[in-house]
Amino acid sequence: MQKVIVIGCPGGGKSTFARALHEVSGLPLHHLDMMYWNADRTTVPREVFQERLKEALRQEHWIIDGNYNRTLEMRMEACDTIFFLDYPVEVCLEGVRARKGTKRTDMPWVEGENEAIEEEFLEFIRSFQEESRPRILELLEKYADKQIYVFRSREEAKGFFDGFHMIREVEEKDLEECVELIRRSFGTVAEQFGFTEENAPRFTTFATDKQRLVWHMVGEKRPMYAYLEVGKIVGYYSLFLQENQECELSNLCVSPDYRHRGIGEALLKHAFGKAKELGCQKVNIGIVEENVVLRKWYEEQGCVHMGTQKFDHFPFTCGYMEKELE
Repeated sequence: MQKVIVIGCPGGGKSTFARALHEVSGLPLHHLDMMYWNADRTTVPREVFQERLKEALRQEHWIIDGNYNRTLEMRMEACDTIFFLDYPVEVCLEGVRARKGTKRTDMPWVEGENEAIEEEFLEFIRSFQEESRPRILELLEKYADKQIYVFRSREEAKGFFDGFHMIREVEEKDLEECVELIRRSFGTVAEQFGFTEENAPRFTTFATDKQRLVWHMVGEKRPMYAYLEVGKIVGYYSLFLQENQECELSNLCVSPDYRHRGIGEALLKHAFGKAKELGCQKVNIGIVEENVVLRKWYEEQGCVHMGTQKFDHFPFTCGYMEKELE
């Protein structure tokens, strides 16, 4: 889920849903109404609106909220995920009335509380089921290869976010949260095997700080990914690209409170897929050799143990594993 559209009848809460999705996913959010309307309630020329939309579609990640039938198929073709809020007319009419007088991030002006709603707009909502919905259903059938979610009540839409999770690329604003996660996660390993800042200062839990992750992101340009659950980063990994079409899996970790839920497996599978996309044929993995549970887990995921090495600056043996990518 990297390119998302949210569609449905006016008053259904498309923008509210899109903002909630933006909060938990981190995907950039674009409102079609903000592209189309000026603050003085005039509209931009059609070609300006089209260019603004095309510019948003050219980006690698986005959420676009709004119906706008004229460009609907263009957005369906470009997206990978569709949310259709298919609500009853009465719900949408009530939604339009309820938002009057409220400042909105999806519209460049505020509708006055005592301001009459245009009858033409109300009629559009009343006729949405007969006039607009059939075309939406037709396009959903045409683009059935997309990930499609259809919600028929606000409760269904709200339920989507219960336990919501996703893997997305780490942004600079996430780095402090990632540092905290890495240090806490690897801290349980340090505690289990007796590593301290004195006897193992270069072990991950002691050596990781924001400056280090900034170097990974900016200096080494590592692909860095986070697993989010309800907007919270609970898993992480990065890839260090090497020679000979190989890469190193680095700092794969899961928050102690979220372990044994399949998150590690999901991150590892994602890492293998991303490495393959980048042209790698092999992923190299370093482990604490004494951590036999972790070694067994990697072997269960198809990794092969290749050997060990002892270093003076570590109070443990370094184990080396690899995964050949098919």
